[in-house]
Amino acid sequence: MGIRGNNEFHQIFINDSKMLSSPVMKLTIRECEILRYIAKGFSSEKIAETLGITTNTCRTHRKNLFRKIGCHSVASLIKKATELGLL
Repeated sequence: MGIRGNNEFHQIFINDSKMLSSPVMKLTIRECEILRYIAKGFSSEKIAETLGITTNTCRTHRKNLFRKIGCHSVASLIKKATELGLL
């Protein structure tokens, strides 16, 4: 059983020829939610509070987003996510 009794866990498959390291990028629904909040300028603490998760969980999701999208800064994350059609 998942968070708050939720059994739904989804993967979003994104095909993009621009991604050379991986032909298919998998983002969870939660990662997509957090990506949108990052783009709005929310801090990890504010995102965690809004979604009802711990700050450490939020930071883990952020870290996974940076790894999956292949970025090292928020600006490059937002730019590449926009180019990939994630935002």
